[in-house]
Amino acid sequence: MNVVAADFRAFVAAARKELRQQRRYPTLFLGLLFWPVLLPASWVLMGHAYSGNDPQALAALYTRMFQISSAGGMNQAMMGGGMGPGMGGMIGLYIVE
Repeated sequence: MNVVAADFRAFVAAARKELRQQRRYPTLFLGLLFWPVLLPASWVLMGHAYSGNDPQALAALYTRMFQISSAGGMNQAMMGGGMGPGMGGMIGLYIVE
């Protein structure tokens, strides 16, 4: 079997699996809408809470939070850094790519 044909068969099988799961558990789609909004919102609300009434502190948070990383996405250190829950966020306050 050709490598391209094998890759295509694997892609079709994965697509069928995902569609089957989506049909079986339709509420999973809500997570695709909910979590990308909730996680950055928690950082914004935490920044407001820790800054008090200092607009300079909020500006520093937003500058670090929305820096574009070398991979082209948001600063991953601010979004958890790939570490366990509760650890990456604390490190993200001090690491800037």
